[in-house]
Amino acid sequence: MHAFPAAIALLVVVLFWLLSGSGKVFASEEQLLLSVEQLPHWSLDCDDCLLEPQYDVLVGNVLRLQSRGEMVLSRELQQSPRAPRLNWRWTVDAFVERQPLLRLTVQAEETEHWPQRTLHYVWDSGRDAGDEQSLSDFEHLIVVNGRDSKAENWQQVQADLNRDWQRIYGEDFPRIETLEVALGMPGESGGTGGFVQQLSISAAPELADNDMPPAPVPNSEQTLTVDQVKQLPATAAGE
Repeated sequence: MHAFPAAIALLVVVLFWLLSGSGKVFASEEQLLLSVEQLPHWSLDCDDCLLEPQYDVLVGNVLRLQSRGEMVLSRELQQSPRAPRLNWRWTVDAFVERQPLLRLTVQAEETEHWPQRTLHYVWDSGRDAGDEQSLSDFEHLIVVNGRDSKAENWQQVQADLNRDWQRIYGEDFPRIETLEVALGMPGESGGTGGFVQQLSISAAPELADNDMPPAPVPNSEQTLTVDQVKQLPATAAGE
């Protein structure tokens, strides 16, 4: 007779715990999307390119990307957080045939009022970090690492997709359909190369928490946001 009321009481406690915010840890846990171990989940599209695992003495296993033209690693996501935040670590070669350009591209699913839209986060050594460009009504570019970011030095970048989407389109981010980690812009040629150590996804904090200062992190793990780019002193990737 006492089991049924006890079960109801337990359910109420669990619901209260989730709604009060104690369960946010589950929504904000990071999921690793790209690394040497995660590479089999990605598709490669390139011509005359090199993709191989290497080892860096500071960060461990990394992916080496090199190509004479465009090189695209892509992955479709079946599900993602409602307000996704991407976190990744990368660097580019110092000597290439043109200005180093490494990009992380997010393709958002189409909505009732919009077709598929694309957002590029790029390392472009010929531009200033923080520069933005509308390539079309459906394609936007944000420079997260620019001419002040030293090539062959690891940079940690964090992008709040919902915040960027609100600034560009004035609405919440719909959902990630496809992610691309690539050398060069779509349809462009020219040799370049770089390294990617990892890419992960998590849920961004609740809007009420956005004004709170970020928790301090060790200098070796300093995070760059799209809104405030900082240099991360580290060494270049090596074999």
